[in-house]
Amino acid sequence: MKDIEKSVVADDVTEIRLVDAQYHWNAGYNDFTFCCKIKGEDDILYMTESRHDDGDGVIINSEKDDIWERMTSGELFKLDDKLRVEIEYDTYHKEIEKAETVEECNNIVYEFMENENYHFKQALPRLWKELDAKEKKLAEPEKPSVLKQLREDKSEHAAKHKSRAVREETVR
Repeated sequence: MKDIEKSVVADDVTEIRLVDAQYHWNAGYNDFTFCCKIKGEDDILYMTESRHDDGDGVIINSEKDDIWERMTSGELFKLDDKLRVEIEYDTYHKEIEKAETVEECNNIVYEFMENENYHFKQALPRLWKELDAKEKKLAEPEKPSVLKQLREDKSEHAAKHKSRAVREETVR
């Protein structure tokens, strides 16, 4: 029987971030790696999603003191949901980062509207914030930085000074 002090619940797993996803669905499985904190301590989770003739299954392990041994099946299902939210989040987060135009942002909005995935819906509030910020950034006219403006002013001043010196030399 599991030691009460070592037991972990899904809420003990925080600051989850997907760091690697390997899709091998034609071979019958996908692998995901997450960094996280378990009860406040840094750890790494590994999730393998496999497909079988009679359905699919998931195995979740952690690098330190294997979480598979410290969680009940009910808590593992809850953790599976949390990890799937992060997978959905990461997919669209990368799309938002790559967007270079407002039109590309608008296309992502259409993708949001078409996605009915439960886990995606859980990630959506964070994604809307990121997409709104990206769209605002892309819609703003680019303002030159103060340093860039000073360099341009200095170059213009140097060019004017040089042309004046050339004119004065020519006059002599």
